[in-house]
Amino acid sequence: MRTATAADASKLAGLDVEIFGGKDAWSEHAVSEELETHAGEVLVMVAGDVVVGYAFLRLTDDVADLFRIGVVEAARRHDLGRRLVEALVSTARQRGCRRVLLEVAADNVGARRLYERLGFEILDRRERYYSGQVDAWVLQKRL
Repeated sequence: MRTATAADASKLAGLDVEIFGGKDAWSEHAVSEELETHAGEVLVMVAGDVVVGYAFLRLTDDVADLFRIGVVEAARRHDLGRRLVEALVSTARQRGCRRVLLEVAADNVGARRLYERLGFEILDRRERYYSGQVDAWVLQKRL
């Protein structure tokens, strides 16, 4: 695991398409802007020299927003997502945040179970949030 750099923008945008599909994926420009704005708060998981996962964190006052968490299909079920989330929760704690928020698709059972095991609780629901079809659960973890 390492901090993402500007050189990762193209690869992260490509992985975003692979993981989330073209309709909901971020462009390379959007990824680049996020890396510029939140340098040091974006992590990538690598296998050798290949990026296989990533997670973004935004800090605002005492609240951290964990988002764009993705692991390629071939690397799933090896605790990479858990390690990314735990690392960014640790960053939020070190920076004085009191809670971490994230959104997860209601039909993403695997991710929901992971977040529950990590101590996240349901805060709210957003109806038809993803592509106008799938509800999103807003979760929080108090630090």
